[in-house]
Amino acid sequence: MSKKLTYEYIKEYIENEGEILCSNEYYGANKKLLLICKNGHEYEIKWNYFQQGNRCSICQHYSKKHEYEYIKKYIENEGEILKSKEYNGNKRKLLLTCKNGHDYRISFNKFQQGKRCFICYNEGKNDFNIVKEEFEKENYEVLSKEYKNSYNKLDVICSNGHKIKISYKKFLYGNRCNICNIENRTGNLHWNWKGGISCEPYCEQWKDKEYKESIKERDGYMCLNPYCKGNYKRLNIHHIDYNKKNCHPLNLITLCASCNSKANKYREWHKEWYNIIINKRYLREEING
Repeated sequence: MSKKLTYEYIKEYIENEGEILCSNEYYGANKKLLLICKNGHEYEIKWNYFQQGNRCSICQHYSKKHEYEYIKKYIENEGEILKSKEYNGNKRKLLLTCKNGHDYRISFNKFQQGKRCFICYNEGKNDFNIVKEEFEKENYEVLSKEYKNSYNKLDVICSNGHKIKISYKKFLYGNRCNICNIENRTGNLHWNWKGGISCEPYCEQWKDKEYKESIKERDGYMCLNPYCKGNYKRLNIHHIDYNKKNCHPLNLITLCASCNSKANKYREWHKEWYNIIINKRYLREEING
């Protein structure tokens, strides 16, 4: 809940569930409260767990012994057969026979979560036809003639005609063609595409290493961002107006790798910020000359 819980709210909630709150204070969702259940048992439970539906552990312990018929009916409704003669809790393994006749053991907890016969699961996982069908659903063509296991890489052709290698396990986890992935993140398909300005050639002075070194020397071989955290020693020269052809000294500023990277966001703000720094530092010197 977004609002802060009060003792009165907790007490009313618990009483509406037919139980009694014995604790006199509420210290938070992860602190245990003392309760009396509908059957008169005293027990402690966190508010967090109570909200999730957990109740008296004593009642749950005894009730589990009498739920066998419910469990049996639940499993049979799923088309499977319960062979175990007792049910001792949802975390204890039961012996079942699956729809395909395999005997296997599983806890009722996992059965409720949708897990079933591991023999059928492994047979299906190693069925090459099933694997190919999964790829074909997304217009991928499998070129490999053999399938060893879900970790073994297969030769496939993606929906855009790229020949790649990918394991079935990674495909199931959502991985796809790495070539398509690169293409979708470069050029005018990239989220930060600026019309190709990053590919424009630099000015002639940029080829002169001594010129770039002189800018760093002018700036004292340090990052000129006053708020630099000083975590990076590598220095770069940043074009303040983002025009790589404009290599005038007053358009260049020395920044560490981190500050230079951050300047790619909020460009107008950084442009104004670094212009102020350079102008105050050097333009004033030229005027006072």
